[in-house]
Amino acid sequence: MKTRSLATAAVSILAAASFSTACGAPADDDTAVVPSVDSLATACSHTTCTVGTRLRASCGACAASVCQSDAYCCATSWDAQCVREAKSACADPCGAPAPPPTGTTPPPPPPPTGGIGNNGGTVSNLSFGIVGDTRPPSIDDTQGYPSDVISTLFSDVEALADRPPFIVSTGDYQFSSSNNGESAAQMDLYLAARSKYSGLWFPAMGNHECTGHTNSNCGAGTRDGVTEIYSNYL
Repeated sequence: MKTRSLATAAVSILAAASFSTACGAPADDDTAVVPSVDSLATACSHTTCTVGTRLRASCGACAASVCQSDAYCCATSWDAQCVREAKSACADPCGAPAPPPTGTTPPPPPPPTGGIGNNGGTVSNLSFGIVGDTRPPSIDDTQGYPSDVISTLFSDVEALADRPPFIVSTGDYQFSSSNNGESAAQMDLYLAARSKYSGLWFPAMGNHECTGHTNSNCGAGTRDGVTEIYSNYL
């Protein structure tokens, strides 16, 4: 640790006072009030890799380490020497976590607390999956239904170490003509593939669950009413 003079501390205080006035502090008379060291020190106002007002040991492990070996940094000002000491003593003085040792992988994040059910819920960390538009490319092509693709999607999400508690699907589970029975068969295939995931599933409706037209609108009292495809979706 290098010794700093009292003049250094005085210059730091006066410079801070001048900065305050330059940034709009009232200057109605010629009386200049030099603030105390404590009033200049806003605890934890910057990282340990940045020059600024003094920090406190409570600002973090890095600040505590530097202040233990160089009391000036927590008593007077966090100057360039404090920054150098932080960069030398701390894994990352700017606040990011230290990297894991070479050849290791970081541990998975802790599982979220709380729970979600059909009526909602509360969790400490919200994550979810989104799946959509997994219909066959051609109408009524139940033989070519992409069951393998859908099974893989849900299986992969199920296998995640931090598996999300629910999945939202955005619609278009099938592609069929009305009233020919293909929509029911395709929906059954989708549900079988979706069973690879054990969490909650919230299925939104796509246009292919109504008439297939992008401006379709199904349901009781709507323009397109209750079609066979819509009923099978429900």
